[in-house]
Formats: sequence, C-alpha cells, structure tokens
Amino acid sequence: QHWPETAPHLDALGGFEEMTLTATARAALRSGSGPSPAATLAHATATLSHDLAATDTFVTALVATLGTEGHVTYADAGHGLAAVARASGGIERIERGTVPIGVGYGAEALDHVVTLEPGDLMLIHSDGLLELAGGPRTTASAAASIAGARTAAEALDRLAATIGNAPPPDDVTVLIIRRTSDD
Repeated sequence: QHWPETAPHLDALGGFEEMTLTATARAALRSGSGPSPAATLAHATATLSHDLAATDTFVTALVATLGTEGHVTYADAGHGLAAVARASGGIERIERGTVPIGVGYGAEALDHVVTLEPGDLMLIHSDGLLELAGGPRTTASAAASIAGARTAAEALDRLAATIGNAPPPDDVTVLIIRRTSDD
C-alpha cells in the first residue's frame, strides 16, 4: 500500500540525525554479513554500540536467511514482530531475540530456525503496521488475516484490505515470505 505524501514537512524517521543513524545501521548490517544472522547482528552491535550510546538511541533488527527445504534462520535484536501463518491453519509467533542494538552490552543474539512447510507464510513487519487506524492490533491478528493466501501478493492484498486508506502515523514495512512447494 502506498499512501500519498500529504504533509511534506513530516518525516517518518524524525529528522536528519535519525536518517543518518538509519543509514549507518543499514551499512553496518550489510557490511557485516557473516556466516549467520547472529554473526551479522554481532558485527552491527560492535560497529554501532559506541555511537548509539553517545546519542542515547537504539536500533531494532531482525536478520534472516532463507535456506533450503523451507528453513529460515533468523536472529532478532529487539524487533519481535514476526509470525508464521501455517497452511494447516495455526498462527505461530516466532521466538523473540535479545535486546535492541545499543541497549545493554553483552546481550548476544542467537540464531533460531523456523521451518516453513509448503503453503506457510512468514510475516515480518514494523510497529507502524499495528498503529494504523483499522489495522491489526497484534502480530498474530495480522498473520491471521493473511492465512491461506495462495501467493505473497495475495497475502499483502488481504492485509492492505484490513487497513483502509488513512495515512499512516508511522512508517510501515511489511515482508511476507511464502513457501510454494517442497522444491
């Protein structure tokens, strides 16, 4: 869903300082692409912690890799907004990780694995999705609204239908992964 910009002076990131922090965090995550999602988060934490502490800010992130046979390996640094809508009808919140990057030292992210069976959908989203007027109030209800979709595009359309056209009060990011077959 794309909302037209109705107030050009508004910035979902908050301003130049936040925009710079976001770009720096993105670069740290991309440059530290390690052998696992947890290693990538460890690199980002080492790279960003000093700057985040100096500005009293933090970054949440969920890093994931898609493997063979439906395996999704992920590490979560304070994000916690993800679930799987099973083709069998169940909704499963994925295991939360550690604290956000920049909040406390020594909190190490761990790799977790969730296996998607054919027809399962994994939903990862920003908190802005839960702040939309008329939208889902929980990650589980957002996942329930996409359950049974035959494609990721259909799942996104179903989710968008629950939201309406009101402009979002915050940035909204949605990632939907659907396992299509045993291959």
